Amino acid sequence: MLLVVLFVSSCTTTPAPPPKLVGTEGAVLAEGDIGVLSREQENLSKALAHYVTGLIHRSHNNTAAAFEEWGQVVMLDPGRSELGEIIVQECFRRKDFKRATAILEKAIQEHPRSFTHWTLLAIAYRSEKEWEKAREAAERAIELDPSKFPAYEALYEVAIELQDLKQAKKILDRAFRQMSEDSQYWTRLADLCLVLSGKEPSLGIEKEKIVGMYDKALALQPNDSGVLTRVADFYATNQNPQKAIQLYEQILEKQPRAEQIRIKLAVTHMLEGDKKKAVEILEKVVEHEPLRYDRVFTLIGDLYDELKDDDRALANYRLSLNANPNEIAPYLRIVLLEIKNKRTPEALKQLAMAREKFPDTPSISYFFGLTYSDAREYERAVESFEEASRQALISNPDMLDGVFYFYYGAAMERNGQFDKAVEQFNKALELNPDYADACNYLGFMYADKNIKLDEAMQLIERALAFEPDNGAFLDSLGWVYYRQDELDKALLCLQRSVKIIGDDSVIFDHLGDVYLKMGNGRKALEHYKRAFELDPKIKGVGEKIENLQRSLLSTKPTTPSAPTASPPPATAP
Repeated sequence: MLLVVLFVSSCTTTPAPPPKLVGTEGAVLAEGDIGVLSREQENLSKALAHYVTGLIHRSHNNTAAAFEEWGQVVMLDPGRSELGEIIVQECFRRKDFKRATAILEKAIQEHPRSFTHWTLLAIAYRSEKEWEKAREAAERAIELDPSKFPAYEALYEVAIELQDLKQAKKILDRAFRQMSEDSQYWTRLADLCLVLSGKEPSLGIEKEKIVGMYDKALALQPNDSGVLTRVADFYATNQNPQKAIQLYEQILEKQPRAEQIRIKLAVTHMLEGDKKKAVEILEKVVEHEPLRYDRVFTLIGDLYDELKDDDRALANYRLSLNANPNEIAPYLRIVLLEIKNKRTPEALKQLAMAREKFPDTPSISYFFGLTYSDAREYERAVESFEEASRQALISNPDMLDGVFYFYYGAAMERNGQFDKAVEQFNKALELNPDYADACNYLGFMYADKNIKLDEAMQLIERALAFEPDNGAFLDSLGWVYYRQDELDKALLCLQRSVKIIGDDSVIFDHLGDVYLKMGNGRKALEHYKRAFELDPKIKGVGEKIENLQRSLLSTKPTTPSAPTASPPPATAP
């Protein structure tokens, strides 16, 4: 704090002679004459004592005690406005608004034309829910200096607290009509207009008007990095990334080591779809200080993952771990890559390392469940999801979202726990009624069991309403038609599904079942064989091929009933 620093610094120089004390009648007291102090003099001497005591506390790193002492100073000597403002800010931090109010009310008696004091008082009153007093204090501040924005913001916050959004807009409109040469005035006004338009679009705050405010701030301070950054941030998130890129590059021309700006530039290129350019920029960020930017390595890994360069993605996730082994995200991203590449042992090894580092972390148990599901070890997958659920209820209930219950339900269904699987899918749909994958999976489960076919049809049609060209959903619809003996419709759905997805063992298995039921054994055998070629572990297809081959070789061919079909695959999140 500047005052404290100046005071301490002055103690190292030759002290000035002590001031002469003046008696109550105005006569200068002689040396050695104690005399009688006036109330004002007594307050000043007490203030000095509290100030010095505060310095002593400060020198012993006892900040709380120092502020207590300095709080007494400003109550005894309200003329110390700078120290008073520091104490008020500390009161705000501690949420001691009554004390802040008392200090400010006394300070205003000494400085009735202080814009800062009136504005801070408005904030203190608002925090104490004294709405009318807050408005009066803010209006007094605006009267003193209408070209500064904090008082308008204090008025705006009162309206927001009272949920009067129309009044909030009127306050911002009033501020907009004011003339100000302060760039911060216009960026903050634009920020609040943007927030309010998001809260209530019907208020009709025009985006062009907000753009004009940011541009006005930029015109006032075209070389100020703070203003440039704020305006660039606005354009980056409001559908003008090219303008944002231009402004970020302008900042970097003057501040080439502004790495946070470089990261924003990369993210903007990423949002533009230029992932390669984003990678190029981010790799320059980590080039000089790799240990400082562990999360940048993770972001680079994510970009390489999207670019389908698994090796570089994996390398960057590992660099992120080397830079900061106490961050859990890279462990889990490595696991997803290992699952994607069917390297189950490596995924399990990575999870074991993560569990040792982060014991009882629900996301690790969750990823164990995903890994075991992908390896078709469904009993262990269910155990892992159960453990994740227990842990999350204690430490991270937000993890138990629709996606979690989807994968939990898929593991249960494949482990033969049909009723419990239905419970999990219903939980997923309660949390997210528009979760198309959950609609499809549950609908397929009913169709596969040949139960609740009307409900199955409704669920799958609901899924297709969100994603009409989803091949997996069309496969499920075809299976419902198969169960309802509408074989022509089933065949059309499955053929369309193949065109969208391509080679998929489950769909070829279903096509084989449809052709078999239509009496075309040779076509059925052809599709079963293709399914088996694509996935030799697919359930029941080998048996279907053997039975059908025997049937076709016999003199009197029969049409064996098709075994239960394979469920749709559950993809990793």
